[in-house]
Amino acid sequence: MEMQFDNVPPTPYLTIVLNIIRKGITTGKGSLKLRDNEDIKNQKLSNVFNAIGTQNEEVWIGVSQEHESNKRSREDIYFYLNDENYTSTSGNPSGGIERYKMGIHGESHRLNHNGIIAYVEKKTITEWETIINSRISSSYPLDTCLFANSSFLYEYISTHLYFSDSDDRFIMHHFWIDLSM
Repeated sequence: MEMQFDNVPPTPYLTIVLNIIRKGITTGKGSLKLRDNEDIKNQKLSNVFNAIGTQNEEVWIGVSQEHESNKRSREDIYFYLNDENYTSTSGNPSGGIERYKMGIHGESHRLNHNGIIAYVEKKTITEWETIINSRISSSYPLDTCLFANSSFLYEYISTHLYFSDSDDRFIMHHFWIDLSM
């Protein structure tokens, strides 16, 4: 099984990742069955690693299965630092929409539809809609602001240009889950 520690600086995060693996193997090995194929074993361990890695809010390390980092490289289990520092309110130029515009998520210039699930933990959905639409209007006047999909509660749609010399656009589907109550 191949593992990737993407964007995990050696100090102190690599030590934390290695401890997650050690604790996860100890905790999860009882659920592994000889008859299970490798994908099932990887999924079971990924679930255990992810549960351990996301318990600490100060150093949140996510885990996923089956990550393709480029055309020639695929990892069975993939570790990554959270992206809380890259939200639309952090001041960093990489909010959720921006990550797609830059090609950090999705396949830039190839995908016509992308999606984001937003967990609304602070502020109201209306406040977030105002904040995000204000930022789109001021920073990306050629993009469309969020508009509610009338068929589904807390689903929004917007259209954006990729960051490039082309006129390639994508539609972003936003699904918001209100956890603030």
